[in-house]
Amino acid sequence: MRTVLVCLAVMLLGALLIGENVAQAHTAPPHLRVATVAERLPNPPSGQVALKLDWVFYPRPIPGTIRVHEPLGKAKTLWASESLKQGQPAPVKGEYKNSIVFVKPGERVTVTLVYRNPTSRPVNFYVVPHQVVPTSKATDAWLTCLCMSLIYGAPPQGAWYRTINVGVSPETKPGTKLVAVHTVITDPAMFPK
Repeated sequence: MRTVLVCLAVMLLGALLIGENVAQAHTAPPHLRVATVAERLPNPPSGQVALKLDWVFYPRPIPGTIRVHEPLGKAKTLWASESLKQGQPAPVKGEYKNSIVFVKPGERVTVTLVYRNPTSRPVNFYVVPHQVVPTSKATDAWLTCLCMSLIYGAPPQGAWYRTINVGVSPETKPGTKLVAVHTVITDPAMFPK
């Protein structure tokens, strides 16, 4: 029950900070500030939609970043996921610049999310359901969710990856700009039991 309440509180916080066309909130810490969609995304190529995968860390950021890549080999399978020890390469190739995927309306793309832990300590985190900005376009975005009551982690100097599908509905107007914001819970006391 506590986990459900924590997830609801975090989602509400995200909704308040992310709301449609919200400028940066001055009272939020820098890692929670969210710019408007237009400020964050370039114009997509003709006939396509820009979909950015973004991360809000709660209650504090983790060292390093989560990046979006093209899958390679065993990572091409939906839901492929693994924690990798130091020196083990993630099965990925090209990185999507600024975590922005350009897709045609009705198209889905398989991507692999990679977190590289730059510290000498393990890093664990939990992800609650994503929110789409602008909220009025939430049904246009297609993402296979990370919020599966799983605790993800990367060992010291290691990495973690997970493969998901992203895309947009066929009804999405070309030129649309969307951001899918994932809230990453970094406090083990808030992880599901």
